[in-house]
Amino acid sequence: MAFDPRIMLLKRFYINLSLRLVLILANLVLLAFAVRDLFSDQLLFTFIVLSGILILQVLLLFLYIKKTNRQLTRLVLSVTNQDFSQSLDHRGTPHQEFQRALNSIIEQYQSVYLENESQSFLMQHLVQTIPAGILLAKSAGTFMLKNKAMENLLDLSGTRSFTELNKKHPDLRKLFDPPKPGSHTLSRAVRGEQKKLSVNIREIRVMNQFQILVLVQDISREVEAGEVDAIQRLLRILTHEIRNSLTPVQTLTETISMIMTHTGGSKSDPDKLTRENFDDILDSVQAIRERTEKLDQFISRFRKLTRMPENLELTSLRIRDLFDSVCRIMQAELSRTGLQVNLEREDMQIQADAALMEQVIINLLTNALTAMSGTEDPVLELSGFNNEGKTILQVRDNGSGISPEKLPHIFMPFYSTKEEASGIGLSFVKQVVRLHGASIQVQSEPGAGSSFIIRFEGEKAIL
Repeated sequence: MAFDPRIMLLKRFYINLSLRLVLILANLVLLAFAVRDLFSDQLLFTFIVLSGILILQVLLLFLYIKKTNRQLTRLVLSVTNQDFSQSLDHRGTPHQEFQRALNSIIEQYQSVYLENESQSFLMQHLVQTIPAGILLAKSAGTFMLKNKAMENLLDLSGTRSFTELNKKHPDLRKLFDPPKPGSHTLSRAVRGEQKKLSVNIREIRVMNQFQILVLVQDISREVEAGEVDAIQRLLRILTHEIRNSLTPVQTLTETISMIMTHTGGSKSDPDKLTRENFDDILDSVQAIRERTEKLDQFISRFRKLTRMPENLELTSLRIRDLFDSVCRIMQAELSRTGLQVNLEREDMQIQADAALMEQVIINLLTNALTAMSGTEDPVLELSGFNNEGKTILQVRDNGSGISPEKLPHIFMPFYSTKEEASGIGLSFVKQVVRLHGASIQVQSEPGAGSSFIIRFEGEKAIL
């Protein structure tokens, strides 16, 4: 068993104290007999001696306890002031075991203190070398820690609180006056260069006290890479659709040209064209018209997808009212399914544009109904609940599901798992959700159904 100086210290103290108390008690017993026989046997001298011994024992006990308290006080002050340079000289003293135990305690605390200091130094060094900005503040707004990256990204040099930050950078008030928990993105100039920043604000609890943790990361490269990739995908889609429309048009115009001209290039005599020639020309013109109409429809869908409103008409929208409105609009379609509407609380609200959010739910329900077209007992769930400070809207079905290879592409413009679909419904949904500062996720299993989950957080989620 390992030696514990604290247990040894207490054991020595109790043993010495008990021994002194036993001696005092024995002396009291003898003194009592001496008092009884004081006048009968003339034991005055014995009484005086025993009284003197008793007084001496009480005095020694007082001095022992006083010295012990003084040594314990030195120990406590050394730990409190983190001053471990002192040690107790126990050589040649009656308290040497006790003082040795105290010295051992001081050494152990010194070892723990030095270890914590080295870990704190290492942590400070790591925090300063991390390229992401880190800021830790008290709940009152006073900064406790910030690294160089944070000072550079938000220009916080010399700033000691959120109050000073908001005065220095009024454009950041929307995030830090007061600090709004959640994930945010913002664009600002950093050392003369425009940057795209991801800002994550959290409330954490340390030692029963709330503190504010802010993480800032430069995502400019990731955003640029994503934009380039999105443009390339869009160009491929546009090229594919236009080529699909122009190739048959080109073929048909060549067919008409062959009918209307001779081999040498001269025009044919209209009077010499046969009925079959006129039918071929008419069929070709009608086919060209159909292809141009489809190309026009594609352009219209593309314009609808790109013309999203810049300013949302945000209101405090009750989720119950949102669900009821959608159910009334789609009453005929939903009557063929086992619709279940589940709300954790009737008064749940979100900050949202009612018209756009209504269209989002309609699009998700329409997709779910299509996926359940071949399901024997279709069940559709429309849910709203809170989870970890976020408000969740969920549309779940038990339809055909989405295959794993198709799942990553379902939010791409003009991509659809159904041939007859336009491929803009889910892309529209994702754009609207992102405009609201929310996120959307899909979970799906082929043959078991799909679940679309929209998460509102921060100021957009009214719990």
